[in-house]
Amino acid sequence: MYDDGYLTVAHYRGKLTSRLSPGERLPESVGLCARALANAAPVLDNRVRSNEGYVPGFEETHSEVCLPLISFSEPLGVLVLDSAKADAFDPEEIHAMQAAADVCATAIQNARHFERARNLANVDGLTGIYNRRYFEQRILEELERSVRYKGSMALLMIDIDHFKKLNDEFGHLLGDEVLRQVSSIFEQHLRKLDVVCRYGGEEFAILVPETPGNRAMGVAEKLRRMIEGWNFPGVPRPVTISVGVAEFPTDGRSRDELMKAADDALYQAKQQGRNRVVAAHRTASDLQPA
Repeated sequence: MYDDGYLTVAHYRGKLTSRLSPGERLPESVGLCARALANAAPVLDNRVRSNEGYVPGFEETHSEVCLPLISFSEPLGVLVLDSAKADAFDPEEIHAMQAAADVCATAIQNARHFERARNLANVDGLTGIYNRRYFEQRILEELERSVRYKGSMALLMIDIDHFKKLNDEFGHLLGDEVLRQVSSIFEQHLRKLDVVCRYGGEEFAILVPETPGNRAMGVAEKLRRMIEGWNFPGVPRPVTISVGVAEFPTDGRSRDELMKAADDALYQAKQQGRNRVVAAHRTASDLQPA
């Protein structure tokens, strides 16, 4: 596959002994693959052992065909056919081989377009973080994983304090910039496995897998301090957040129970004066049987 100026081994299959591992880069601008992609035309060599510029992909190869994968003038990669026999490929069959390669190129491009569209559907257009649609999908997955492995998981529900007032005072453009910066701070100061989502308006939901409630409280407090101390350009007063923290399975065994527990804790944070972190306090009688 071609990416960022390099050809990288994506996959191979067959009985020959590979000299290249998946993910390994091919030498730049050399070999039959590079020539095929550069010229956008098939390259056939039925006697590769006598070719000084040949870069072997398999130990036993004597014949090789390199078919460029190109879709709408965009280079995607190269389909390579190797044989342990000399003179294995008929030059008259190259046209049919390239036609098959063109079908592969179209399929690869379609798959990429589908993946991009799916990713866009899960991303909030303003902040670039995941949206509510993605959150609803992931919370069910994380709950299922926690049940299966008898683990813990925390949910943080977060509101930017007095955000409507901020919008009214400084305008929606500045309000949007605050949302983007808050989102960026969350992403930069959390683990890769944590899931940061814009739940709606100025509200965020963060899934913190494999984390008990006491540690999640520490995570939430770290984020609260980061936002409070951040210098938001154009905003002459501190921006703060309120956070409600709920833990699986202590505060909820289902999506609805966990969401309600975190929402109730967030409400308590606001009632107690905002700019604070509050943990959910659910009892066994509050929960539905598993």
